[in-house]
Amino acid sequence: MNEKKANSDSTNEPGAEMSWYHEAALKEGRESYELGQRLQKSGLLELARGGVEVSQYSENAWSDDPPTEQGFYWHWSGSLDDAPVVLSVLYSGTNKQCFVSAGQYGLKNAIYCNKYGGWWAECKPPELPEV
Repeated sequence: MNEKKANSDSTNEPGAEMSWYHEAALKEGRESYELGQRLQKSGLLELARGGVEVSQYSENAWSDDPPTEQGFYWHWSGSLDDAPVVLSVLYSGTNKQCFVSAGQYGLKNAIYCNKYGGWWAECKPPELPEV
């Protein structure tokens, strides 16, 4: 049988097309590793696995209980593929529960914190400088 050889243009050369994919995979792996290290140092991974009741490493304890007051909160989905993000949480006087408003991190509709799930930690704003 005759085997056909591919043209030796740049797209068929070994590593030409795969190098960008390899670089992207390495970058994603490195970022996931660094995120995992930060979450482990904060005690959140151990908390998520049920190993401790309150994070012993962080001043702001993570909890899977949704916020009960409006303000800024760190939110983590629980997946190592996701980094914690800061969300603005509002309180509904009508329904007596907190929600995340639409427009934050791709949310098309507002969602109650208890339905959004994940892990929460209060995000205290820094003190203002004296003027």
